[in-house]
Amino acid sequence: IYLRLGRLEYATGKKDLALEHYRRALAIYGELARETPDEPTLRRRLVDVHLRRGMLLDDTDKVEAAQAEFTQALEQLRQLA
Repeated sequence: IYLRLGRLEYATGKKDLALEHYRRALAIYGELARETPDEPTLRRRLVDVHLRRGMLLDDTDKVEAAQAEFTQALEQLRQLA
């Protein structure tokens, strides 16, 4: 639910709230992915959260933080391969 809330807040320009929802989604999906590493759906959701956080951070000129999110997304994608 936090991923969806983040998307809604971002779409309505509430970037601080979106970032907080994405942070919560990241915590939840990260924990679930660690508990069930063979479940690709969770890892894909984790990639989605990292990408969305990266885009939001880039949109707010936090380039280094955005790059870190994109790097995390790439690492998660590599684990899916």
